[in-house]
Amino acid sequence: MVSVMEDFNFEDAMARLKEIVGLLEKEDISLDKAMDLYKEGCELAKKLREYIYKAKQQVEVYSKELLEDNMDGSVDE
Repeated sequence: MVSVMEDFNFEDAMARLKEIVGLLEKEDISLDKAMDLYKEGCELAKKLREYIYKAKQQVEVYSKELLEDNMDGSVDE
């Protein structure tokens, strides 16, 4: 099966999102910079949600396959 999302690293995206939050919490940031960071953060959050949703779907497929294999008595090694 193909990876959940090609060319997307969950951990890197989370780290960047945390960095953005830290930058937005600073009081000495310009409004324009804050708006750019906020937009980037929203886009990252959307990608992270999609990644988690697709990963959850894959887990459900794998679990269903495992249950079906167990019910018919077959075991793949």
